[in-house]
Amino acid sequence: MSTVVSQPRQIPRRRGVLTRRAVASLFGGNHLTVDTYQQLEAKAVVRSYSRGEECLKITARRVFFLVAGYVREELSSGAVRVWAAPTVFPYADPRPSFEGRGYMLAPIGSVLSIGVDDLHAIGGKDPKLAFAIMEMSNARLRTMERVYGADRRSAKARVAGLIQYLATATDWDLPKDIEPRSIFAVDGPSQLDMANALGLGVSTVENVIAELRADGALVKPQRGERTNRLYQIADHLKLAAARIV
Repeated sequence: MSTVVSQPRQIPRRRGVLTRRAVASLFGGNHLTVDTYQQLEAKAVVRSYSRGEECLKITARRVFFLVAGYVREELSSGAVRVWAAPTVFPYADPRPSFEGRGYMLAPIGSVLSIGVDDLHAIGGKDPKLAFAIMEMSNARLRTMERVYGADRRSAKARVAGLIQYLATATDWDLPKDIEPRSIFAVDGPSQLDMANALGLGVSTVENVIAELRADGALVKPQRGERTNRLYQIADHLKLAAARIV
């Protein structure tokens, strides 16, 4: 009797809708040429994933863009990171330490992937695309430094910094007169995910989140309300202040 192996559910791709929206979401503000948009839509693959499904298989031949949701990235080097959309996984490095996988943490999210050679060919004809990807890569590096970089900040400051990054999902260096796109709930990573990403113990993360709720930075849930993987922002200013404690 044969055994049927269930495969992760992938919501069917609709190139005319899903791909066009994903490309516009990632690059709509970069003033690319019409031909560049059309080539990206023709070469890219966009799929939606539910929580827990593998959504990235990081190799040297494809570049992945997180369009919506949160992803837990696991590199073969052992490093674990949690990322918010939009972000790029620009691995074109053949070294084994750059191989890895990614798993969707949001209830539902979407990922765009495109071959390295295709992306280079399209970007070679439109410098604005190359510049846009460079800016996304730089934003990723700044997040690596400011959220995940080794430093002497307290556990509270590091957890608050991670939640703030996931809640704003934008570049850290916006001009002072521009309000970042802030949301008021992060529905994605577990406390274990955050602990692994920050190199902290799970109990430490639990205690910090309880403290942030007591301080009024996060919403303190009422009895019976959901708390698993859900972090509701009560006050963005208090959360930002906790980053420097």
